Amino acid sequence: MLETEGQLNLIDVFLDDDAKQLKEQVYHAYHVLYQTKQKIDRMANDPEQIEREIDLIKFQMADIDVAELVAADEDIENDYKKIDKAARLITDLDRLKQTIDTDGEGYDLNSLINETTRLCQALVDVYPSYQTAAEQLTDFSYFLAEFSQTIAHDVEALSFSEQQKNAIEARLDTVNTLKKKYGKSIEQINQYRDNLDTRLEALINLTQLKDELQKTYDKQRAHYFAKCEKLTVARRAAATRFVDRLKEQLNALQFTEIALEVAFSERQRLAETGRDVVDIQISLNKGMPLAALKNIASGGEISRIMLAIKNLIAKRDQVPVLLFDEIDNGISGVTASVVAEKLYCVARYHQVICISHLAQVALMADRHFLIVKDTLDDMTIANVYSLTKIQRIEEIARLVSGKLTDEAQRQQAKNMIERAAEQQKLLIENLRSYSE
Repeated sequence: MLETEGQLNLIDVFLDDDAKQLKEQVYHAYHVLYQTKQKIDRMANDPEQIEREIDLIKFQMADIDVAELVAADEDIENDYKKIDKAARLITDLDRLKQTIDTDGEGYDLNSLINETTRLCQALVDVYPSYQTAAEQLTDFSYFLAEFSQTIAHDVEALSFSEQQKNAIEARLDTVNTLKKKYGKSIEQINQYRDNLDTRLEALINLTQLKDELQKTYDKQRAHYFAKCEKLTVARRAAATRFVDRLKEQLNALQFTEIALEVAFSERQRLAETGRDVVDIQISLNKGMPLAALKNIASGGEISRIMLAIKNLIAKRDQVPVLLFDEIDNGISGVTASVVAEKLYCVARYHQVICISHLAQVALMADRHFLIVKDTLDDMTIANVYSLTKIQRIEEIARLVSGKLTDEAQRQQAKNMIERAAEQQKLLIENLRSYSE
């Protein structure tokens, strides 16, 4: 809270509901503005760079367009493999066809089937069951004839001229080159080509787009400033409430001559929290000029001021653990009791750790630990011991007397602890009533 951002967050705690919504609007307006600014910044400002990029895009477009890619180009590699294996495939297909049908030159499978069919039909009068075999052999003969035609067609399809082979090789080289540059498939290359159109149009219209974005940015910036101005007014009102409430707390802590104000200045850079920079300025003694909190107060005074602030925002503060050191420095009597009560109230909403040498402060704690410094081999070691109820009475008595204790002092300490417990109950009831 000694830094400006922490102090701004502190003032914002005292904003009313409408002002908190306004703060959210400032946050949103800033991020919309920031995104527009990023788009503008990403646009190239160097005309020569734009021209170079346009030339590159046009080259790539021509490189793809001249190839006149089609979907069938995706299978061009398979076509090339067929050509490469065509000679061996033609030989194997020819042998298969010769096995089935030699076109009357010698015996083949077709001739043997036909002869077998003729013999079966000749025996049908004696063996009627052979009729079925003859019919099946006839059907198979038809199948062989069709299969032979299929083989002949496949042989013809594999018959490539040297010119055709060279053309397919050249096409494959073209397709593979484009794939290396623009995508792993014909579809990806075409998508890349479409993106080139979009990018080229964007570059050609870059000046127009940038002007439009700049106009949008100016409108958004004016909207942001307008919201910031309203938020500043709301924050000044919140600062007044903060000062009044904090003075009450500090007066209770015996800062009776205190002067306090919140100074506002304008942030140089845009921010999601608005344009306000606040500085809590304070004077602890009458006639002394106001100065920044961190420059005017001692460690103990700052701790008590922080305690007063924490009392104001205890229920809304998100810090889980608070550590107060030297908070009782230079105080005693009524002031020490008030400090103790405020520590206890803050501890209802946070884990409070307080290092104290005053019995009034220690009495209000829920648990006690004793810190003892020892030396071991020329080293100083701090040991922390959790105190039992009996040990607590002993240490309270020691804080009061400042020396070794006797039974009367221990009884006094016990009575003080009991009175502190009653005071704690009253404070809790007051907190409940305040909450309701």
